[in-house]
Amino acid sequence: MPFLVAYILGLLIGEVEVPVIEWGFTVIPVGEILRDYSIFGLGLPPLEYFVAAAPLALAAYIIAFGDILVVDSLFKNADAVRKDEKLIFSPKRNSVIVGIRNLFHGLFAPFLSLSGPAWTGGQALVINRYMNNPRKTMDSYWGGAASLYWGMTIALVLVPVVSLLKPGLNIGMALTLLIQGYLCGYLAIEMLEGKSNLQRGIAIIVGAVLATKGAAWALGIGLVLWLVLERDWLTSKLSKTPSEKERSTEV
Repeated sequence: MPFLVAYILGLLIGEVEVPVIEWGFTVIPVGEILRDYSIFGLGLPPLEYFVAAAPLALAAYIIAFGDILVVDSLFKNADAVRKDEKLIFSPKRNSVIVGIRNLFHGLFAPFLSLSGPAWTGGQALVINRYMNNPRKTMDSYWGGAASLYWGMTIALVLVPVVSLLKPGLNIGMALTLLIQGYLCGYLAIEMLEGKSNLQRGIAIIVGAVLATKGAAWALGIGLVLWLVLERDWLTSKLSKTPSEKERSTEV
C-alpha cells in the first residue's frame, strides 16, 4: 500500500515517469549469463581480486549478521503473539542454506542483491500481517512467505507487470531501506536495554560513524573503543600494585 500511494502521487506531481506498457514474457538469457558472467565463460579471477574483495566481504558479513539478528527478533515477536504455530529460526541452518545458494550464484549467475541471508523488508511485511490477523486470514507464516516470493517470481516473468512498475523502482528501494533501517534501529535500542551508559555511548558513536564513513570505519572505531573503554585492559593492568599482581598470579 505505501508503494502504491507513493507511486500514484509521484505520477500526479511528475516525479515518476509515466510507464510505457510492454507485452510478452521475460526471457532469461542463460547462454549470455554463462558466457559473460560465470566462471565457465570468463574463468577464475586472479588471486589479487580475492584479496581486494576481502574488506568488502567482511563488511558484507557484518551486514548479514545484522540481517540475521533482525529476522531472529521478528520471529520471536511473532511466536509470542501467535500461539497456534511454533516458529523456529535457526541461524546455523540459515547460514548453510544461504551458503549453498550463494555458491550456486557465484558459479553460474552472480547476483549480488540476493547474497544476503534474508530480505528484511519482505520478512517484516509477512510477519506483520501474520501477527495482526487471525489464523483464518493467514494460516501459516510459511504460506505467507511462500506466497510473497512466488508472487514476485511470477510478476518478474510478466513483462506488462515489470514495465508498469519499473518507473517506481527507486520508490521501492527507498521503502525497503527505510523499513530495514527502522527495524535495525529499534532492535539496536532493544539490545541496549540494561546496558551501561558507556556501552550506549559506544553504540551511538559506532552508529554515527557507520552512517557517515561506512562499515569499515565503524568496525575499526568500534573495536578500538571496545578495547580501550569497555574492556579497559590497559588501565586495569597499569593500576595493579605489585602485591595485587602477585596475588592474581598465585590464584
